[in-house]
Amino acid sequence: MARTRGNKRLCALAQDATLPPTREIALPSEGDMVDWGAYFDVSRRVEVDVGCGKGRFLLARARQFPETQFLGLERQDARVARIDVTARREGLCNVRLLKADAMRALCVLLPPACADTVYFFFPDPWPKRKHHKHRLFSPAFLDALVRLLKSQGCLHVATDRPDYGERMATLLDGDPRFRRIATFERTPEEYTDFELLFRAQGLPVHAASYQLLK
Repeated sequence: MARTRGNKRLCALAQDATLPPTREIALPSEGDMVDWGAYFDVSRRVEVDVGCGKGRFLLARARQFPETQFLGLERQDARVARIDVTARREGLCNVRLLKADAMRALCVLLPPACADTVYFFFPDPWPKRKHHKHRLFSPAFLDALVRLLKSQGCLHVATDRPDYGERMATLLDGDPRFRRIATFERTPEEYTDFELLFRAQGLPVHAASYQLLK
């Protein structure tokens, strides 16, 4: 019941006429790409947060770097609505949100070579070995990232699962299209909601950063 009330409150806030227009990008027709120029200034940096969750990292970066444009990809309605309301309340004009499956967004909805940086933090770990095949990070996902990133663009990844971190590193270190660079460091204000839980439990974070060489 509490969750239902919370969702209704979010819906009411989202319809508040006193707030600036929504930060959410309208999904294009089937088979079409997002009209990139309608939402982003192509002369400015664009950074993409894949699976932005509740938006703690995304919003912190947007506040800190107002000249950079940020796109959050998230498929859960309530999370997108929550980030949207916060961004509108704070007048963050450099935030956009796309409610879509990550692979569909990277492979179909977003134009090629549109992102200067991609963040992929704390994806669903699918911890049971028999479920590892469902993990998003894969050779196909790497191909999608190569499509999305601009030349010399950067990828930053993080997970609390040592086996998943090892898998990411193995794929990236073995891919000649990428080179490892100094690991991206985040401030505590930029920790994701999941990361706050992991760090509170004393769990290590496995992070790495790479640059696209094409």
